[in-house]
Amino acid sequence: MNANEFLEFCKWAGIAGASVGGAVGVYRASRAVYDDIAKRILYWKDAQLNLAGKKRRLIESFIEHDSNGMLPVIYDRERGIFLNANTNAMWDVVSSRVNQAIDEQMRPIREKIYAQQRVLASMAGLKPNTTTQAILEQPEQIKELPGMIAIADLFRGTRPTINNLVLGVSQGGTVTRSLPLLMHTLAVGSSGWGKSKFLHSLIWQIAQAQEPVSVVLIDCSGSAFNCCANWDKLRYPIARTMPQASAVLCEILTEIARRRELYGQYPQVENLAEYTQAASADLEPIVIMADESTAMLGKKSPIGGELGEISQTARQYGIYLLIAGQSAKANLIDTATRDNFTSRLAFHVPSNSSAVVLDDRRAVSIRERGRAWAALWGEPELLELQTPFVTKDELIAVMTTGAAANTMPAPAQPEQPTGQDVVELWESLPEKTIAGFCRALFPGRPAAGKNWQRAKVLLEQENLL
Repeated sequence: MNANEFLEFCKWAGIAGASVGGAVGVYRASRAVYDDIAKRILYWKDAQLNLAGKKRRLIESFIEHDSNGMLPVIYDRERGIFLNANTNAMWDVVSSRVNQAIDEQMRPIREKIYAQQRVLASMAGLKPNTTTQAILEQPEQIKELPGMIAIADLFRGTRPTINNLVLGVSQGGTVTRSLPLLMHTLAVGSSGWGKSKFLHSLIWQIAQAQEPVSVVLIDCSGSAFNCCANWDKLRYPIARTMPQASAVLCEILTEIARRRELYGQYPQVENLAEYTQAASADLEPIVIMADESTAMLGKKSPIGGELGEISQTARQYGIYLLIAGQSAKANLIDTATRDNFTSRLAFHVPSNSSAVVLDDRRAVSIRERGRAWAALWGEPELLELQTPFVTKDELIAVMTTGAAANTMPAPAQPEQPTGQDVVELWESLPEKTIAGFCRALFPGRPAAGKNWQRAKVLLEQENLL
């Protein structure tokens, strides 16, 4: 640690008026004191970050369910009665009890930190920062995020719309984005931490939206979309194999080309909304959702090229990608590919995946299902979100059943080389390579390996060329 770094520490630790010289003097005078207080302050910061989780768990100790197991109610153990969970006054009682319990847990930590601040300050001949003292003695209450949010609770009395899709709840309230502003979305999370439920929550909203929209679902390695198999908003049946996924994405690329030609008739048009206004005709948005598919973004993936091209060109034509997977590896998702996904969410994942998706490793510490850190367009900082939860039964209940708009396109067949292609390839090979082939093909004719023109005649005679 250099002098300036230690000066910053002293300022953070609450030593007002610290100078570089004074800071270095304190550091040299008592390294042990510094190490101890540094550890305790880091512990304090960690405790502050975990305060919301502690508070939630304490609140849950007051929560039970009614006889139907449905509505949460508060059980007052002191009085031995159940209280109405919807009564604000009762929630205030619970909150007060929880805050008191947390304060009792945190007070010894605050007192120890402040005592050691005074030690450092006295050694430097300085006074503790009273603002920091006040913060430590009466820390700002952190508004905790709920542990689980039923998606229906976010739409009481309102109908979902693609112009206001709910992504989750942050400390600032409900976080929403229109489909055009959501743009392309990348979500990663280890198995069981909520990434597939996040996709389900968006499907639940799209299914009830009045606006026309068609959906493409790709699930080559799971069953996340089984409940959507008979959904009438599907553009194609669910793609469950790599050839099917490739065929569907090739069709989407054809649709992009078609829309590009339509836009070309109106020089002022740059996006779907402008085209709709200029042409007085609707092109419905297309949402492509692929679960367990982050590995498919790699250049070596059979559909990596199609996904890459769509992520680069599709948005202005009203076609949006939502890709989810269990991990994100730097050798598969490079910075250029990642940056095509303007909305990125990381549920609980290994540190490398968090860094690839967010440029930040904080998703590693997530311990709540459905919790994610999100990088969203228009937000200068990462947002911590609790994403909505929806059951498969709830999802099926809001879907209008029907056949997909189109049949599954036939997988593209690889082009068969023509005789001329083979001849051109043969003639492009080095002479030594040709000679080697000839010796292998005609071991009893040594002259064939010396003259490639002669070898070509021999191959033609044997119908091998």
